[in-house]
Amino acid sequence: MKIKRIIYKFKGLTRLQQIIACLFFLSFFWVLASGAYSMIHQHLIETMTVGAQYTDVVYSDYGFIQAEEVLVTADKSGEVQTAVEESERVPKNNEVFTIISSDEKGKQHETHYYAPISGIVSYRIDGYEKMTDINEIKKLDFRGLYEESVNDDRKRDKKANAEAGKPYAKIIDNLQETYIYMSYDPEKNAIFEKEGDVFRIRFPELNESTTGTVEEIVDNGEGKKFCKISLGPVSESFLMNRVAQTEVYQIETATLKLPKKSLVYADGDAGVYIVNNGTVQWQRVKVLHEGEEKVECETLAEGTVVVLTPKRVSPGDVVKGS
Repeated sequence: MKIKRIIYKFKGLTRLQQIIACLFFLSFFWVLASGAYSMIHQHLIETMTVGAQYTDVVYSDYGFIQAEEVLVTADKSGEVQTAVEESERVPKNNEVFTIISSDEKGKQHETHYYAPISGIVSYRIDGYEKMTDINEIKKLDFRGLYEESVNDDRKRDKKANAEAGKPYAKIIDNLQETYIYMSYDPEKNAIFEKEGDVFRIRFPELNESTTGTVEEIVDNGEGKKFCKISLGPVSESFLMNRVAQTEVYQIETATLKLPKKSLVYADGDAGVYIVNNGTVQWQRVKVLHEGEEKVECETLAEGTVVVLTPKRVSPGDVVKGS
């Protein structure tokens, strides 16, 4: 009934009014159809966003830290009073701690202990202070030592009594060279190969990074190697650790891996369509390797939007949502 009523009213219009009404409806349906086509077309356009221009190639394992450490050994037993806190610096010949002991008559005596060198004071005596033989160090369970340090802060109770003949403190010389020892698999480690190689090294949990130089490499059984690495500058807080999660790494320029069909050639040059401020543009790329279905190119700027379906767009097209 509604359609018949519309037709009846349409017939009652003048010729000019009928023409105007027809043009209005045609325009309306054209806009509606164009919008629907555009939505479908936009949906069929595939894009990708280029990631970081650089990537880290990393080999990681646990590392055993060894610095120059000088022990301060108690020659008397008794209660201890510390003059310098854990991890604080002390100048050479300054007092580190005092032992209060009693003689046979009950009279108390104070024995003062001084820093043999300038450095950082630590009361964490773990028994590895003098271990420097690479073949002895490689026998240690680094992971076990690391987990022990995580589960226990290993700080000596400053109220604990000293025992005669046993070290109570140590001074870490931060001006001397620091080394880290670690095991590695030559098949998986692409960062260094031989003694003298220099590379970047970092310790994520300690927020520390520096350079490393391979000093010595020995066999570690089952095809693995064990090495001694000389470290560049490190912080004083770093030296308070014995074992740390260690990453040797190198920074490489990333490449852009694309479907071969996404390439668009112009005057013999390879390129791709990118979306810049919502508009499609052609961008030249340098192809490094070409396979049957994939190509590897020099990367573009991070955040660049690349069109993977170039047959669905042309330069100058507006692509929404990119």
